[in-house]
Amino acid sequence: MTDKQERNGQFLFDLLELNIQLLKDSGIEEKKAFDMALETCQTLAGRYAGLQFYFPKGKKLLSIINQSKVFQECNGRNIDELAIKYGYSAVHIYRMLNKEHKQRQGDMFDTNQPSLLDL
Repeated sequence: MTDKQERNGQFLFDLLELNIQLLKDSGIEEKKAFDMALETCQTLAGRYAGLQFYFPKGKKLLSIINQSKVFQECNGRNIDELAIKYGYSAVHIYRMLNKEHKQRQGDMFDTNQPSLLDL
């Protein structure tokens, strides 16, 4: 077995162990957690088998999630509180709110949605 094959096998094993632990921590019984984690690993291996890819750190995903959370938690008077909670400046919180508002407003006027007149 080559070093690369060994690393790839270790990656899948680590992914399996991590998923089992996360599921168990969520209250799922060990056997069911193992079965679910194994299915996840097999699905990922089947879908991405043979591909080489970069595994991102997830900064963009975290930013999108935080932006949505800030928008949901904002009441118009808690900007400073949200800035402290999420580790951003108040100016950045305003930018996030503006961006999220525009994205949500854009969804309302999505041209790909069928018109009520077409029904």
